[in-house]
Amino acid sequence: MITSFEPMRAIGFLMRKPKAVLLAASALLCLAPFASAQATDQTCDRACMNGMVNGLIQSMVNHNPDTLPLATVYKASENSHPAAVSMMTAWRTITKAGKADFVAIDVPAGAAFFETQVNEGGNLSVLWGRIKVKDHQITEIEIFLNRSRGDHGFSFSADKLPQNLSPWMNPPAGRNAR
Repeated sequence: MITSFEPMRAIGFLMRKPKAVLLAASALLCLAPFASAQATDQTCDRACMNGMVNGLIQSMVNHNPDTLPLATVYKASENSHPAAVSMMTAWRTITKAGKADFVAIDVPAGAAFFETQVNEGGNLSVLWGRIKVKDHQITEIEIFLNRSRGDHGFSFSADKLPQNLSPWMNPPAGRNAR
């Protein structure tokens, strides 16, 4: 129980021990830049982003979205329908997938786009999506599953996806980076 005299005791202590107060305040001021540097230095580099994408795909194969490093508040959609990750059909239907066949990473923005073929109970489908990462946690997931050539309005086959994406993943030598 706080009484009206306790704040007065604290003020009395501060007035009797000015050196202790000054020392504690200066220690806090000296340590503050290190604490803020640790809090803001959480960028996810290319290897980290690749790991996030492949971890997302692997969690679908394992039917376990709980392995994802999700932020406390995140946005997620599957085929343009907002949903909690644990309620998305991809985590129930995908039975086999390899690493992403195509990955485009924007490190400064903390975003990655990916495409890969997946197996849903013996049927090949195309999975493509986008994730956004902040402080090594996924803040946005947007995935699309194309189960047949007519689902998405484009004409390409899931079984030829790696072959079609190969030129994009292996750019010609001597190409200038942006």
